[in-house]
Amino acid sequence: MRNSNFVEVVVMPDILPQQQLLLELIIISGDIGVPDSEDSSIFFRTMNECKAKGWIKISTFGGGYNKLSITDYGRSLVNSGKSTPQKTA
Repeated sequence: MRNSNFVEVVVMPDILPQQQLLLELIIISGDIGVPDSEDSSIFFRTMNECKAKGWIKISTFGGGYNKLSITDYGRSLVNSGKSTPQKTA
């Protein structure tokens, strides 16, 4: 039985919804191929934000494509979305 004075909160360190979605997609799908010619889309901005934070790595795949892979840090970030009990007022 749960104590009604507590609520479960998912604690994630400064990860935006689109960043989490990209990380989860890579975890579910494995490596992802993306065009090596970037544009100003939300996808490429999100990809570069995740790379800058060390959550993914981008490597040359060939044929005009790059490969996105999740790093151990990125995987642990998504997997650490544990619920933490916090007392309500």
